[in-house]
Order: sequence, then structure tokens, then C-alpha cells
Amino acid sequence: MRASPSDAQTSASAGLSILRYSPALVVLAIVIADAYRMADPDLWGHVRFGQMFLASGHVSATDPFNYSAPNHIWLHHEWLAEALMGALYNHLGVIGLKLMKFGCSAAIIIFVALAIAETGASIMAQLAVLLITAMGLTLEMQFRPQMFDFAFFSAIVWLLARDTYRGTATLWIAIPILAVWSNFHGGFFMGLLAIGLYGAVVGTQSLMAGRGIARGVRIGVIAALGIAATFVNPLGVETWKTNVVSLHNPMTAHVMADWRPLLKRLASEPLGSVISLYCCYAIALMLALAILSAIAPAAGDLAMVAVAALASAAAFAATRNISLEAIAIAPPLARRIAVLTARRRASRTSEASAPPERRSAANEAVVVVLAIVIGWNTGLFSPRMRDTLWPPSGAVAFMDAHHLSGNILNEFTWGQYLIWHCAPASKIFIDGRFDLVFPPDVIRDYVSFAFDEPDAPQVLDAYPHNFVLITPGAPSYRLMARESGWKLIYLDDHSALFARTDSRAAKIAGAPFYGASAGDEFP
Repeated sequence: MRASPSDAQTSASAGLSILRYSPALVVLAIVIADAYRMADPDLWGHVRFGQMFLASGHVSATDPFNYSAPNHIWLHHEWLAEALMGALYNHLGVIGLKLMKFGCSAAIIIFVALAIAETGASIMAQLAVLLITAMGLTLEMQFRPQMFDFAFFSAIVWLLARDTYRGTATLWIAIPILAVWSNFHGGFFMGLLAIGLYGAVVGTQSLMAGRGIARGVRIGVIAALGIAATFVNPLGVETWKTNVVSLHNPMTAHVMADWRPLLKRLASEPLGSVISLYCCYAIALMLALAILSAIAPAAGDLAMVAVAALASAAAFAATRNISLEAIAIAPPLARRIAVLTARRRASRTSEASAPPERRSAANEAVVVVLAIVIGWNTGLFSPRMRDTLWPPSGAVAFMDAHHLSGNILNEFTWGQYLIWHCAPASKIFIDGRFDLVFPPDVIRDYVSFAFDEPDAPQVLDAYPHNFVLITPGAPSYRLMARESGWKLIYLDDHSALFARTDSRAAKIAGAPFYGASAGDEFP
């Protein structure tokens, strides 16, 4: 009877890496991961906040751009990411932002390629898993600080994969990674959870195997030092408060689509839409690992499967974490393909398969040309960026033309667009920073107004609004149409601007004006 494939057999090709076999294919995966190049609604604010930090040299304790909670603390957990975005934009414009995003995409794909190379998977299996991972990154690799979460998380996953499959990883490198990560975005806690869970599983396995708890304790110490490292930033304990506030706010998922649970968002999206397909991708990825784990349970990487399960649970909790799931699943998925391939080979012949030859220069050139074509057609080399959503460009132009400024009760997604174009002359009611700037009462008032709830008219009286800028056809538009104290002064297909009836703006001759908003680009 033939022996089942051993770890030695499945790792025999661990030295073979897609990075060395075909760098061009890795570049292609990077371009696929980086293909979405629309301006996130909050990009305007991220750059402005970064410029503000560079000008002042310190993190602002309160937000100077809103009038609804002017003295409320600003949990500025993204300060270093925004400083980088501001600096790149100041020196290179939009091209600088695109280079930053491309660099993050490249880092993720390279770390994933390094991780799956440790699993003993064949070159074709590595390529398949790498491209699957790249597709899982595309929609979430947007121009916002969260992209750094994916880059740092992929570095942690690589370290854990190297420790699992080769046993030579220097896991202490995770400590400085976490120190830097905590200044870029609050998602650093996913890296800490991954290391902690990994250590717990490894320690339990070692104890049950009679090898003691030394390895588990060592990883636990690294996790503890990693926690301490996250306090090396200007915010101190407020860095952790950011995560506590965001995760415990019941209104976050109500307003932000990417914070909604996977199944709920799938049910709310049109069948066949890009988002619904993305949710199905996430579910299929989880099922693929579960099925292959059932077929090949003894792959020697239970701790990596646990980390993948953790990231999958995060994706189920909020669709913004699907990219973390794709990164974490890649190594154990590739490992199971390697184990199953070794079993199949062992059942046929005792001879090892010959390693594949390096791809020819001609083939590499063809793939590079394909990557360049994809990059060109997705706007990689363009100095402009289209907005993801239709911004209120017509209404802002109208305000500029008539020298109007003041406090704007605005559509949530337009907040940072208005900060970019209208501050400091005008201030906004709310923006995408949500509970990191605005207290629960303000958020509840916005939700009440936006969805025309019974107490919505009271929101109009409770704050010193000068203007209301909303989407035509929204529930709040119906509310404004009923309010006698407000007058519509500008309207187009995407934005409606109201002013108080006793204001100078309401007395502009010819109002309401009807315009045409042609969208906007990030300058």
C-alpha cells in the first residue's frame, strides 16, 4: 500500500515561486488588483486632512470643518496615511495618488505570492490562487487609507505562512509592522487578532503533541509586544478607541453599505450586479477552502486555516473585509491544492515531477504588454480620476457663481467633497468620518433627516443650517418640499439646493435655477 504524501513531498517544490518563474504574471496580477481607479467619495477629505497636517505639523484634536459638533473629539486614526496622501498630491497630483495605490497593490500581491510559494503548490496552482486573490482585491482597493490595512495584513499573513510551512519566520518583525500600521488605519487590530489566534492554535497543538508550550508562549509574547507597539503614535489610547467606537455603533451599517453584513448586503443588491457578484465571490472562496479542508484535513497548517476562518468571519460581519478574507485564505487554499496534487502523483508514480522551466522572454513580453493595456484602459497613466458617485458639482458651481456660503446640511457621501471645494467659507453637517468626529446624537439626527422620520422637521430647527444640499427623490427631498420655511434655489439630476426663505440666497432673481451636472473629476 502506498503511503500518503508527506509534508516533505508536498513541500518539495516550496523553492518554486511564481515570483521567480514569471515576474510578468505577478505584474499582471498587480494590475488586476489595482484596476479600480475611481475617486472614493472621501478621497477629497483624506487629501485635505493630510495637507492640513503637513501645514500644521500636528494632529488636530477637533474638526474645523463641521458646524454640527465643532468641539467634539476627532479620532484621527488615519493621520499618517492622509499625510502621505497629502504629500504625494502636493508634489505629483493625481499621478502621485495612483502610484501610492499601485504600490499598495504591488505589496499585497508580492506578499501573497511569497506566502503561497511556501506551501509547496505547483506554479500553475500558485498562479491560479494569486489571480483569485487579485480579483478579491479589485473592488476594495480604493483611494482611501483602508488600502494600507490590506498591505500590512498581507505582510503578517506571509510571516505566519513562512512560520507554518518552513518554520524559519522571524515573527518579531510583526512588532514594528504593527507600530507603523496603527498610525495608518484602525484595521491594525485584525493583524493582532491573526497573530493571537495563530499563537493560540500553535500552542495548543504543541501541548497536545507533548512538545510543551514554549512555541505558543513565544508567539503570545510577540502578540503582546505588538499590542504595546500600537501605542507608539500621537493618539495613544485613542487609537484603540477608534475601533471600539466604530464596531459598537449600530447606525454605521445603516448608513455605510460596506459595513453591512455579507448576506444582508447580498440580499439588498440587484441580482447580477457587481456587488452581488463580489459577495458571491466571498462565499465561494470560503466554501472552496471548507471543501478542500474536508478532503485534505491533514495539511499541517491548522493555525493558518484558523486565521482564514477569522478573516472570513470578518467578511461575513462587514463586506469591507472581503479583501482580508481573500488574502488570508490564499496560503491554506494553495496548501490543500499542493497536498491533493501530491496524493494524485503518489497514486500514479513514485517519480517526482520535473520543475517547470522559466517562461521565455517572448512570453513574458506578451504578458507585460497585456498588463500595460489593462493599466492604460483602467486609467493608470491618466492624470485625472472620475468620481465614484455623482458629486453636487452643479450646486457647488451655483453657490460659487452667486457668492453663497454658510452651514450646509448635506448628503452624507458629499461631506468631504464639500470640504474640499467649499471650506473654510462653508461648513458641513456630516461626512464619511462618521462616529470618529460626530457624536451619536448628531448621527441619529442625520439618519432621522435623511430618511424623513417623524422627528425630521425638528432637525431643521435644532441646528444653524443655512443651506440643505441633498439628492432629488431622496426621502429628505420629500421632507424639504413640505417645509414652508425653505425654498428650492437650484436643481439638477443629481443635487437639490435649498435655502431659508428669509435669506439672501432665497431672494436671488430667477430661483429656482435648473442646471445639468456633468459629474466631476479629482483635480
